[in-house]
Amino acid sequence: MYISLFDTTIADNNLGNSIIMEAVDRYLDALFPEAFRIRLPYLDSIGQVSGGYIRQSDHVFFGGTNALSSDMSLYRQWGVDTGNLDAVRDVVLMGVGWWQYQPDPTQETAAILRRVLHSRAWHAVRDSYTASKLQSAGIENVLVTGCPTLWGLTPERCSAIPRNKAPAVLAALTDYNRRPDLDKPLMEMLSHHYERVFVWEQGPGDCDYARMLCPRAETVPPRLDALDALLASPLKLDYVGTRLHAGIRAMQFGRRSIILGIDNRALEKAQDFNLPVVPREDLNRLEVTINGPLETRLRLPWKAIRTWLGQFPEARPTDPTRMPPHGCRACLPSHENPLRSTRTAPISRVFGFDRGTPVDRYYIEIFLTGEARNIRGRVLEVGDAEYTGRLGTGVLRCDVLHACSGNGASIVGDLVTGENIPIGAFDCLVLTQTLNVLADPGAALATAFAALAPGGTLLVTTPGISQVSRYDMDRWGDFWRFTERSLALIANRAGAWAHLEIQSFGNVYAAKAFLDGLAAEELDRQALLRHDPDYPVLLGLAAVKPGGLSNGDRMVGSDSALQLR
Repeated sequence: MYISLFDTTIADNNLGNSIIMEAVDRYLDALFPEAFRIRLPYLDSIGQVSGGYIRQSDHVFFGGTNALSSDMSLYRQWGVDTGNLDAVRDVVLMGVGWWQYQPDPTQETAAILRRVLHSRAWHAVRDSYTASKLQSAGIENVLVTGCPTLWGLTPERCSAIPRNKAPAVLAALTDYNRRPDLDKPLMEMLSHHYERVFVWEQGPGDCDYARMLCPRAETVPPRLDALDALLASPLKLDYVGTRLHAGIRAMQFGRRSIILGIDNRALEKAQDFNLPVVPREDLNRLEVTINGPLETRLRLPWKAIRTWLGQFPEARPTDPTRMPPHGCRACLPSHENPLRSTRTAPISRVFGFDRGTPVDRYYIEIFLTGEARNIRGRVLEVGDAEYTGRLGTGVLRCDVLHACSGNGASIVGDLVTGENIPIGAFDCLVLTQTLNVLADPGAALATAFAALAPGGTLLVTTPGISQVSRYDMDRWGDFWRFTERSLALIANRAGAWAHLEIQSFGNVYAAKAFLDGLAAEELDRQALLRHDPDYPVLLGLAAVKPGGLSNGDRMVGSDSALQLR
C-alpha cells in the first residue's frame, strides 16, 4: 500500500507544524502500519513528480495547519491551482483548518476544493468555523474533530494536569504578530508571578522578541527535542503564550497551560473544545487565571474522531483514547518477538513522560489516593504541593520543602541533616521519589519522624525496578533502589513507629514496560493492577508516629501490604 501525505514541515519555518505532523504520523502509523508513505511539499506548486506519486497512492492525506483559505489564488496556503488540478485527486483532510476569519470562498476556490478533495470520504477539520467554510463551498462530508494533536488528551490525561500555579513558566510569543503594548505587560506579569521564565522559539524571531520584553528570560533552543526535554524534566512549570501548539505540547506533557488567543485558531478551538484560552487583550482575566485554580477539561468529539479513524476498511482498528498523546510514535512493532529482540535502546529515556503518564506516577497516584484521608492538618510536601493540593482533606496549612530558595518553597532545609526542619510540627509528610536521590535515606527518615506531630503520618514512595534518573544523577546523584525489606529496615531504624505499612506496586509486565519508557495509557489497565511483590516498580510506605489518633482511625492500604509494628 502507498500513501501520499502533504507534509507541512517541508520548506516551513514553524516548529508548530512539526508537532502537528508528529501526531498525523502517529495515527497513520496506527491505521496503516505496513504502508509506504510518500511525503509531498504543500506550499510549492504541485508538479509532475508529486502528481505521479498521488496517482499511484491508495490514499492521499493532508494533515493539520492553516491550509485552506477563501481565495486560493490570492493567498496560497496550498500549492493547488487551476493549472495543476489534474495532478491532485481524492485528498482526505486530517485536522486541517481555515486561514483567518474570511468571507465565503470565491467560486474559483470552491470549484478547486470540490475537485481535489475526496467526494465520499469523511474529512476531519480543526473547528466548526472551518466546517462552515467547506460547507459553503458545497462540501458536506465534513467532521469536526479538532487537530490530531488534541486526540491524545483524554479526560484521564487532562484530570492529571495540575490545577494550581507552578513556580516557573514557559512562554512563547509570536514574532509575526507583535503587539508590544500587550506583550510587554504580559511578560512583566509573568516575571512578577513566576520565579523563573523560560521562552521557546517556535518560529524565527520569537525568542529575540520575548527577551527584548523580558531580559531575564531563559531561552530554550529552537528545537522540538529541547522543548520536550524541558517539559519532561522534574521542574514544575506552566505554559503561558500566544503560540498555540507550544501550549498544546505542554498539555501533552501534563503541564498546566494558558493559551493566549490572537486569531481564529485558538479562539475557535476554545469555543468548540473548551481549550484553555484567554484573549491576549484581556490581561486582567489572564492574571486571575494564572493565580487561581484552573481545571483542564476538554470537550473532544470522540464520536467524530472514531468515525474518521474507522472509515478505512483496510486499516487496523484504532482507538484514539488508547494512543499515546505524543512522543515516540510506536510501541513495540507488531512483528517484534520480545524473546528474540536484540533492541538495546529504550523506547523513551525519560520514563515515558514524552508519551503520557509514567508507570511509576500511575502507581504513586493510586497509593496517595488511598492515603488521602491522612493528608490533613499541617502538611509538609517535598518539592511542591501537587499531591496535597489535589488529594488532601482538611488541610489547614501546606508547607513545601526544598533544598534551595525559590522554587515555591516555604521551608528551605535539608532532610538528611534536619537543618531548618521544624520538630513535632506536622500532621503529615509527603515524600514522593525522594529517598533514592539522598545519600543517607535513613537519616532523612529520622528527620521525618522527628518532624511529625504525635499521631502524624509519613507517606513515602520509592522506586523499585527503575532506570537511573539521568537528570538527578548528573546534578546531585541517584543512589538507591529499594525492596520492601530494605525500606522497612531503614524506616524502623529511623523511629519507633506505632504502625508501619509498606505496599508493593507492579509486576513483571509493568516493570518491562516502565524500563522501556512506555506510558500507562498504552498499557492494559487490569494487568497494571495485578501486583507481584517479586517485581516491585514502586513501594509505598505509610507510617504513624505514636500518640494522637489510634491506628484504627487510619485508612490503611491493601491486604497484601507488608505490615510491621
